[in-house]
Amino acid sequence: MKPISIFPLALLAFFLVSCSSTQQAYLKNIDIFLEANEGVVLSDEEIVRSKADLIYVISGDRAQATMALAFIEENNYKWVSRDNAVFINQQGRLKRTSGFARDLLFVSSIDEDPIQLGLGIEDNSTWVRYVDVESDFYGVQLSSKFSVASDIELSIQGKVFRTKKVTEYVAFTSNAHKNDSWENIFWYDLNSGALLKSIQKNTPEADVYQITYVSRALRLAKS
Repeated sequence: MKPISIFPLALLAFFLVSCSSTQQAYLKNIDIFLEANEGVVLSDEEIVRSKADLIYVISGDRAQATMALAFIEENNYKWVSRDNAVFINQQGRLKRTSGFARDLLFVSSIDEDPIQLGLGIEDNSTWVRYVDVESDFYGVQLSSKFSVASDIELSIQGKVFRTKKVTEYVAFTSNAHKNDSWENIFWYDLNSGALLKSIQKNTPEADVYQITYVSRALRLAKS
C-alpha cells in the first residue's frame, strides 16, 4: 500500500463532523486498530475485543494487513488501513479505493450488480458496468457472468463455515487496451447470508484484493 495524504484525512474530517454517536465510537478506536503491522495475524481475543470491525486484506503479493471499519453510510462501508489506504464497498463489492496502486475511482450500475443480492444471487446471472481506474482506464466496460456452488467449506481463524461460493467470470473490453478475463470469488455464510470473504480484481493490471471479514466471522462462530 502506498501512502496518501489529502483524501483519507478529508474523508475522516468530514464524517467526524457529520457522523452519529455510534459512528464516532468507531472513529475513536481507529488509531488503536491501525497499529498492527503488515503480515499480522490477530488472535480471536484481539478481534473480539475490537470496538470497530476488522478485516484482513492481502493486496497483490504484499503481506497480510488489517483494516478497520470507519463509517457506514447509505450501505457504503468505509475501511481504513494503518497507512491511510481506504476501501469503500457496497454489499461487499469494491466501488472505490484510495492509497493503492491503480485506484478504483468509479463503478457504474452497481445497484444492478447481482452481488447486491447476497445469498439470493442466481446461477447464470449477468452484469455489465463501466469503471474508471487510475491512471488510464476510464469508461472501460466489464461484463460478468456468475456461477453458484452451495455447501462449500471455508476456514477463518480456525473456524469452519458452510458457505455459498459465488464465482464471477469477468470479461474486460477496451478499444485502447487488450481484452482480458479473470475470476472474482465471494463466499457467503449459508445460515446468516453474511459475506465472509471475497477475492476481487478491477482491471487486468490492477492488484487482486483478498478480503476476509474476521470480526463478522467470529460473531457468527460465537452465535
